[in-house]
Amino acid sequence: MQKLIAIIFLLWMCAVCAYPQSRDVKGCLTSAYTAFLNGDEEAVKSNLSNVKEEEIITLPDTLQYTFYYCNAGLMSMDDNADKIKYLDYIEKALKLREKSLGIRHSEYLELLWAKGTELEDSNPDAATKAYQRGIVIGQGIVNRGNDAVDHWFGRLLSSTGALYQKSGYISQAISLYREGFSLMSNGYKKDETPDAWIGLFSLQLMYYNQQNYQEAIKVNDELLAFFNERGANPSHDYADVLYFKGNCLINNGQIDDAIKCYTAGIEMLKGFDDYDKQLESLYSNLYIAYVSHGRLSDAENLMTVATDFFNHHGTPDNICNYYYSGAQALLDSEKYAEAENLALKCEAYLGKMNPANQVSVLNTIGVSRLKQGNGASALEPLKRINYICQQNDAIETDVYAINLHNLGRAYMLMGDSAKAIELLKESHNLQLRLNGKVIETTTKYLTELGEID
Repeated sequence: MQKLIAIIFLLWMCAVCAYPQSRDVKGCLTSAYTAFLNGDEEAVKSNLSNVKEEEIITLPDTLQYTFYYCNAGLMSMDDNADKIKYLDYIEKALKLREKSLGIRHSEYLELLWAKGTELEDSNPDAATKAYQRGIVIGQGIVNRGNDAVDHWFGRLLSSTGALYQKSGYISQAISLYREGFSLMSNGYKKDETPDAWIGLFSLQLMYYNQQNYQEAIKVNDELLAFFNERGANPSHDYADVLYFKGNCLINNGQIDDAIKCYTAGIEMLKGFDDYDKQLESLYSNLYIAYVSHGRLSDAENLMTVATDFFNHHGTPDNICNYYYSGAQALLDSEKYAEAENLALKCEAYLGKMNPANQVSVLNTIGVSRLKQGNGASALEPLKRINYICQQNDAIETDVYAINLHNLGRAYMLMGDSAKAIELLKESHNLQLRLNGKVIETTTKYLTELGEID
């Protein structure tokens, strides 16, 4: 790899001598590529900001390639980047490699993987062709001591596995996920290369989505064993897998084992100096596990501990998300008064939430009150949901339709049949328009009110 970099620098130096009129542009491109190799994103941005595409047209292929490759790399890290331009830069970089710079190189595999990833949703056939092209080229250069080649070849295999999985070719997907992991794991570094275990992560996620939790648990155990072998226990990576395993266990009905996983992950992450957002999920899922297992005193104690932790290390959003997920778990477990009390703790943070999250919290409060038969007290949060929907052009949505239903139920509990019928009918018609069907309880309430035979 070092020899390759030296050759590239030599080519750049020759280019500088051959094209003295573009010395500043070349210097910026040279510096940008060096910064890119060193992972210095700000330096890459700074140097590339001084170079326009029209300025590189007469430069040697090496420098043109550097412009497209580095810009594409920056755009891959920007969710708001122009996707059309991003693909254009990838294509131009690929063509320059095919024209004169060579395709038996890790960057060629990387570019094909980036192209395929970008096209997966919009054009899966084109994505498959990009991956297959990379695999064909990679087969001739993989397993020769070049970690970068092995890494990107592994990514190509794993991504192809994902496409095979979507198409129903499960055995092929499993094989590709495992081959990808085998190659990429060679470059694993504790808490620095999460993509090195993406193959097995994708495999456990496939089993999880298939509700084959036992197989997913086995894959998670493979990952934990791998981290133990690599001296990555404790680590953020290890805690992540404990979280995933806990989710599989709880869905497999192994609540006690799930609680052990979540607890171990929490204790591990609390041992690090930096705040890890995964803690929020671990605390929330542990709380849900306690509630679903009927261990309400443990859940209450955990709430105190977690709130204290978030007050010192997190943000108001972390605390609110935790309260909300706990309230939802209580609501699902028919602990309506407890759900209401916990959801009410989120009210102090409503002003800092986006409209969707505001609606979720208010809905939990309103529904928990309806379930307790308190129609009058449910009106206030439910009316606020209507207002939020109206202010955000969301009145032609399922959320609005169901909230009309809930408002109708509130007036029904209060004995105001006329208002209840008005709202339930409006909800009925909107549900029918949006989905072609109506939830059973809307029909049930209208029947009880004498509006449907």
